[in-house]
Amino acid sequence: MRSLWFAALLVCTQALGGQRALAEDLSVLGADFAVRAGTGDYVRGMNEVVVSIQNNGDRRRQGNIRIMSDSVNPPAPNTRASAAFDVAPGADVTIRVPVFAMDNTVVDVESEDEKLFEQEFRTSPEQAARVFDAHDVPRLRAILENLPLNLTTAATPPPYAPHSPAPTTGGLRIRVVPAMYPRGSTTDSGRVLPARVPSWHGMHVVFMPTSRLRSISPDEFAALQGFTLAGGSLALSVSRPEDLEHERVVALIGDRAVATPPAEELTRSFPKPFAHAPEYLKYDKLTSRRDEVVLAGYRGGNLAPTVYGSSAPFGLGEVTLLSFDLDNAVHVDDPWVHIRLLELARQSYERRQNGTAGMGVRSGPPPGMAMGDGNSVQKILEGSTSVRWFAITASLLLCAYGVVAGPVLFGQGKKRGDLLLPLRLLPVLALATFALIVLVGALFKGRGKSSRLLYVETGAGLSVGVGSRYRGFFTPSSEEVDVGCSGRQNHLGTPYLTGKAPTLAIDGEQLRIGAFESQPSQTVIVREDGIFELGGAVDITRAASGIITVDNRTPHELTSVLLKSDTESWYFTRSIAAGSSFTTENKPSDDPDLQEWSLRVPPGRARPFDDHGFGAIFYSKEQSDIVGSGALWRALDNATTGPKRWFPKGVPVLLARVSEHEPAKKDSGVSIAESTFALRVVGFGAAR
Repeated sequence: MRSLWFAALLVCTQALGGQRALAEDLSVLGADFAVRAGTGDYVRGMNEVVVSIQNNGDRRRQGNIRIMSDSVNPPAPNTRASAAFDVAPGADVTIRVPVFAMDNTVVDVESEDEKLFEQEFRTSPEQAARVFDAHDVPRLRAILENLPLNLTTAATPPPYAPHSPAPTTGGLRIRVVPAMYPRGSTTDSGRVLPARVPSWHGMHVVFMPTSRLRSISPDEFAALQGFTLAGGSLALSVSRPEDLEHERVVALIGDRAVATPPAEELTRSFPKPFAHAPEYLKYDKLTSRRDEVVLAGYRGGNLAPTVYGSSAPFGLGEVTLLSFDLDNAVHVDDPWVHIRLLELARQSYERRQNGTAGMGVRSGPPPGMAMGDGNSVQKILEGSTSVRWFAITASLLLCAYGVVAGPVLFGQGKKRGDLLLPLRLLPVLALATFALIVLVGALFKGRGKSSRLLYVETGAGLSVGVGSRYRGFFTPSSEEVDVGCSGRQNHLGTPYLTGKAPTLAIDGEQLRIGAFESQPSQTVIVREDGIFELGGAVDITRAASGIITVDNRTPHELTSVLLKSDTESWYFTRSIAAGSSFTTENKPSDDPDLQEWSLRVPPGRARPFDDHGFGAIFYSKEQSDIVGSGALWRALDNATTGPKRWFPKGVPVLLARVSEHEPAKKDSGVSIAESTFALRVVGFGAAR
């Protein structure tokens, strides 16, 4: 007996020793969001949590990172995310975990059934113009934080904060967000930027030196490109002249740039970008910069001079080579530079509203929960309506059974003087009705189907764009579905289901929604945001005569094409074949439905597709077996909330459907029955 007690004590001692060794060997250096919010920890929506783990022991350690996020206002099911880790002896790892973060988010790190780390984060409900400072020495917070801006458009709550309070008197406040160091270090190697496009959704402008642009990872650079494509602004301080020839700078501005003397545009006056507030009294009589601030100019590619440097359009956004150096404390301290930074922040906030896909954002009724107007994404993605027909047919059969089993049979029995007639025939009639219902159910049950709705927006002349792919899964019975992400820089939104929320998981480098049970006889919708290839560009150019030409360089036909010119004239054409062109011929369309609708929709109007005349433009011009373009564009507009300018003033905008674009036959093992592709192209541009 004594030996047994000794053995048990030895086992317990070893177990406790093992636990102590685990706690000592494996440590979580830190966890944070790749992009913070300035106030609060993050902006609600698609994000990345970055966790850094160090193994100080002499053996390999494995474990899991688990994240759960819940919504308080409005109440909604929890979202979950997870990732496994494996750390070699003496090594440390940094792991990115994509998550759809709502109001409160809890991050847990576990290994060998022991919880090593737990931290809670909270969302920021504030409406703000957010500036991301990626410089080695972040100086922008000291000069821009909490300053109010003037806006040319109304400051309305953005899509990530539908219930945020109105901004204080004087305009929108600026929040400056520095780049994070996940390992607690202060060296450039410790910095982390988002590696997925939607994670940038809360930012409006990113300030970065070209030396940092050269050193970020390929995934981080691709995500930054996607941020700019979606309407964000990227402001670069040129660290060295040779950086102008770097392939990443060339990719952003269209060609190599060269240094030049500063352009006269730099000294041009412009309306004050700030509101009347005590913070701005020092700027009131400012007319010139300090003598020690030496400016530079740049030309080449798509660059054009601006009041803060040279800028080039990139998709819906803009890339700027700053004429001043934000790594130079003398430049950063000059009020003349401050004014231009404020103007850049103001324009960046307003430009972001030209994006309509709601990248990384989901608020209000989520996709899959109908909005009641018959034009929702749910309606378009319905995989099958056979269940409705089965319900109607079964109801009619039961009604017929009730009529025959009641008044008819008893009436016949009374008429024939045989009161037992109903009792003899009722079992036969009930069995026949049951058999018919089973037969009808088998006929209408159908098979599992999936459907897709892809919406992409881009700039003219670009063969890639950003947007959302809505993926609908319909199964006649409850089945497990495992959904993967189609791009490394893309993000998935977990579907709303009745029951346990599915988990967003990293499997190696592949982002997936772990197997979840589909809802029997209902369409479950998964949303994927990110970068999508077009296979070619759509060019929009204007001749000196004012005639606009649209060249379709994609391998697909564009149908139901609606074009607004920069002079606010409207045009419609049924199709533009692959490799073909459409010209305006310098006169507006004579389509009466289009002209009537355009007169009721002024430039910049919110929700322009809600006007009942919009659907009439396409009604008689499209096939009857497809979803009408009127309903399609209304559904896309309703899929996200917040300020959106579908048709910004002074800019050409093209809306079109893309035909025969889906090469895949199955989605997550479920046959694709229908696929719809909507495209929005903004601005002038041509592929090089």
